[in-house]
Amino acid sequence: MSRKTIVTTLIMLAAILSMGIFSNLQKRNQIARLKNLPVNQIDLSTISDGTYKGSFCLKRFCYSVEVMMNSGRMTDIILLSNSRSEYGEKAAAIKDRIIEAQSLQIDVVSGATISSKSIIKAVEKALTEPE
Repeated sequence: MSRKTIVTTLIMLAAILSMGIFSNLQKRNQIARLKNLPVNQIDLSTISDGTYKGSFCLKRFCYSVEVMMNSGRMTDIILLSNSRSEYGEKAAAIKDRIIEAQSLQIDVVSGATISSKSIIKAVEKALTEPE
């Protein structure tokens, strides 16, 4: 192999490695941003009875929900669409936590933090910015 071929190969490998590192850093930034997204406290007593739809999407974490309200209480949350993954399936349990607490200020499902937070944000949007 010539010296020029070796140098060219090393430059290409360095470029590929750099792109991989950059991509990984971007993913970590997105995940950190989602984990730290604030969730607003909602006064449920001000929300009229009815069904409210909302969605939240950040990259591959996309969820649509329907929230049923009755007498100032969330009575049901239906996942209309979700990220089909192990984490999405695990995070679906967050619906019960929200209804039980009657609040969005709850702990996320361990092992499905991003998906849980995305569902919480979808519920928040349903109640504050219904579709």
